[in-house]
Amino acid sequence: MIEKGFKYTEIGVIPENWGVKAIGEILYFGSGKDYKHLSFGDYPVYGTGGVMTYVNGFLYDGESVGIGRKGTIDKPVLLDGKFWTVDTLFFTHSFKNVLPKFVYYKFLQIKWKDYNEASGVPSLNKNNLNKIKIAVPDLIEQTAIANALSDMDALIAQTSTLIEKKKAIKQGVMQELLKPKEGWVTKKLGEVLQYEQPTQYIVKSEKYSNHNNIPVLTAGKSFILGYTNETNGVFEDLPTIIFDDFTTASQFVDFRFKVKSSAMKILKPKIQGINMRFMFEVIQGIYYPVADHKKTYRDWE
Repeated sequence: MIEKGFKYTEIGVIPENWGVKAIGEILYFGSGKDYKHLSFGDYPVYGTGGVMTYVNGFLYDGESVGIGRKGTIDKPVLLDGKFWTVDTLFFTHSFKNVLPKFVYYKFLQIKWKDYNEASGVPSLNKNNLNKIKIAVPDLIEQTAIANALSDMDALIAQTSTLIEKKKAIKQGVMQELLKPKEGWVTKKLGEVLQYEQPTQYIVKSEKYSNHNNIPVLTAGKSFILGYTNETNGVFEDLPTIIFDDFTTASQFVDFRFKVKSSAMKILKPKIQGINMRFMFEVIQGIYYPVADHKKTYRDWE
């Protein structure tokens, strides 16, 4: 049974006072052009990866949403002011009862790769884009939604900036604290750390659930991939460091876990008295010139 205040539509359940519109009914897609005949100037030239250069001419002046025509087709960008776009980037204009910023957030929800029409380099066709249908409220609600999401973006940007500053501060502190001092000795990592292959700790099923208790880890940024209910083959010799030998990413771990694949090493102390948290910070400060999937741990020995 459908919840009160909502209705069934061809694109699913939406609020009762919203409508369904094809994108071609509410805006037009403009095509970018070559800019090489222009001189350097004040107006940005956008490609699918962002600003490429600045020129003395512009294609459009106002709020718009860019979406890749070819190459990167799934990264909408909010544009404003006078700008130029290259041939591989569409820009939107002539909006009809929709706010550009609201369109931008709707575009972020669209699975653009589902509309890819090329077997090689991903490509979008303007005619097909015009047929995509989206749910649209009135202008008052569009404004409220766009403002709320814009405020969240600003907060995320501020937080990200603060995090980067803290990282820079930590890096400076680390360099000072880890600088060799009188009484320190020099050792290869292979002299103080040993590794264990994670084969026996690999999870058998990837049906994860937050109701389970054992985390499944990767050494990359995602770190915890999910939680498993498998209780056999759980690593418990803690604390430890997991290290991806190809990407050189590492994580300090002080809780029981399983792993997703064998493409990592589990590092443990080779001699007594080694503080694994200290060793983790040392490893974080090492630059690894990785190439051709070289086995990094061989350089430690």
